[in-house]
Amino acid sequence: MSEKLLNAESLTVHFARAGFLRRSHPVKAVDGVSISLNAGEVLGIVGESGSGKTTLGKAVIRLIEPTSGRIKFMGIDITRAKERELRKLRKHMQIVHQDPYSSLNPRMRIVDIIGRPLVIHGLVGSEKEKRERVAELLRKVGLNETLLFRFPHELSGGQRQRVSIARAIAPMPKLIVLDEPTSALDVSVQAQLLNLLRAIRSELGVSYIFISHDLSVVYYMSDRIAVMYAGKIVESGSADELFFNPLHPYTKLLLSSIPQPDPKKRIDITIEGEPPSPVSPPPGCRFHPRCPMAMEDCRKVDPEPIEVEKGHFVSCLLYRDKA
Repeated sequence: MSEKLLNAESLTVHFARAGFLRRSHPVKAVDGVSISLNAGEVLGIVGESGSGKTTLGKAVIRLIEPTSGRIKFMGIDITRAKERELRKLRKHMQIVHQDPYSSLNPRMRIVDIIGRPLVIHGLVGSEKEKRERVAELLRKVGLNETLLFRFPHELSGGQRQRVSIARAIAPMPKLIVLDEPTSALDVSVQAQLLNLLRAIRSELGVSYIFISHDLSVVYYMSDRIAVMYAGKIVESGSADELFFNPLHPYTKLLLSSIPQPDPKKRIDITIEGEPPSPVSPPPGCRFHPRCPMAMEDCRKVDPEPIEVEKGHFVSCLLYRDKA
C-alpha cells in the first residue's frame, strides 16, 4: 500500500473584498474540498477558469492561507504551522507556475535562480558546489550549462519553463504543484515538457498535483483526476474511469470540448450560460443553472460525493440511488 503524502480535509479558501459591505460577502474560491495524494502519485485537477483549481493547489502547500480545513503533509498537520516549522518542510513541496517569465526574477542569473533553494536549505557548501549542482540540474531538464550566466529574458519560453522545473526539483522535493505549466507554450514545446515531467517523476519518484483546464493533457499526466467547478470537486476517480466513463454533466462538457477526428466518438452535450459568481454561488448544486439534466431538488440540495464505482466519486443527485 502506497504511503499517504498529502491529505486535505474540508479545505476552504475565502478572500475578503475591500469595502465595509463587501467584507460580509467574500469570494469563495475553494469551498469544502477534500483531496489526498500518495507518494509517487500524480493527481490531476481540471476545470475551467475561475473554478478554484489554482487556489487549491497553492493552499495545500500553504502559499495561500486556508480559511478553514486541515492539511496533513508527510504526516504533519501544517494547517496552522508557524513559518519556522514550515521552512523545514518547504524543500519537500515546490511549485511550477503557469508563466515562467513572471515567476523568474529578471535581475538574477540562471545559476542564482536555480541555486537559491540549494543555498536556502543548506544543500551546498560553496559557490563552486552550487555551480556544479546547477549545471547538473540544467542537463537534467535538457538545457546546456552555457546558460548558467544568462538572464531570463535571454531565454525562450520553453527554456524559461525548464529553468522553473530545474529550480523546483533542486531541493529534491516529494511534491510539486504544476500550475498549468505548459499552457503558455507552443504545442510542440508543450509535448516536450510533458514528456520531461514524466521522465523526472519516474527518475525521482516525486508526486505531482497537475493543474490544467485541458482534460486530455491531464489524462496523459495523471493517475487520478479531480474535476472542479465553482470551488467544489464534482467528480473524481482514476484517469481511465473519468476519461472513458464520465458521470457528471460538467465532466461530460469538458470531454466534449476535446477535438475528436471521429464524429461518432464525440460526446454531444450543450451547456449554456456562465459559471456562477464566487461571491454568491447559487443554492443547491452549483452547476444546476447550466445543467440540462437539472431537477427541482438540484436547486435545493447540495449533493454529497457518492462512490458509484470503487474510487470513482461524483457529486450529483442523478446517482443518489447508488449511495
